Amino acid sequence: MEAASIAFRLNKNKVAKDLLKQSITRQLAPFEFLRDFKSLQPYKNSVEMQDVLAQYDNLENQYYRELKNPAVYMEIQKLIALDQIVRENDQIFDKLAQKTDSANITKLIDLTKKYGWESRAWLLLWHHRTSFKENDFVWNFFLPYIEEEIKKDNINKDFLVDFYEFKNGSNHLVTNTKNEALFTLISLGNINGNKNYSDITNLDRRRKSVGLPPLYFDHLIYNTELPKDYQYNPENLLSDLNNL
Repeated sequence: MEAASIAFRLNKNKVAKDLLKQSITRQLAPFEFLRDFKSLQPYKNSVEMQDVLAQYDNLENQYYRELKNPAVYMEIQKLIALDQIVRENDQIFDKLAQKTDSANITKLIDLTKKYGWESRAWLLLWHHRTSFKENDFVWNFFLPYIEEEIKKDNINKDFLVDFYEFKNGSNHLVTNTKNEALFTLISLGNINGNKNYSDITNLDRRRKSVGLPPLYFDHLIYNTELPKDYQYNPENLLSDLNNL
């Protein structure tokens, strides 16, 4: 959707429309989220935007028709539903969350072994972020599995970024040391409201290792402020983006 807003800005409305469609057929973007997405508001009355919203039901159906394994998808959805029900009430959460999360992740491991990774399962894995990279049954299976899938290009290289940032922030809390982000400030793992980066000199090198573009790209897209010690030659941007 962010890419679609950029395409609109460049008067490439056909490209924008295709990207909007893909946000539904590939990622199942919710109707209201798509309609109200901040960067798309200047184009909300465009023919392309209105046409995509009018086609939403058909595009949503296309997403389901193209699922590789609908049965596994539905199993994951059931686990997510249980996950969310437990979290609707604080008393139930205190009593059942740990047991439910353990049962869900055990089931997810079985499903992943049989059918491969289903992207909608991310939420179930996120609930085990506190033990990331520790010696437990969850990460003893998922960490090498995900790293291997990344090598095969079946999972995005930035998949573990939130987990790494969360682990990094947690370590700083425990040791009461200065908290600095490893890869990005735009992360669910940024639990301490980080505003600074660790080792600015090698930041873009670290970002590239996990499939993130140079920080300068975020500055262009989101108008974020660049750290004062950050140095980058904008002439290299296209090449750096092509070589992610």
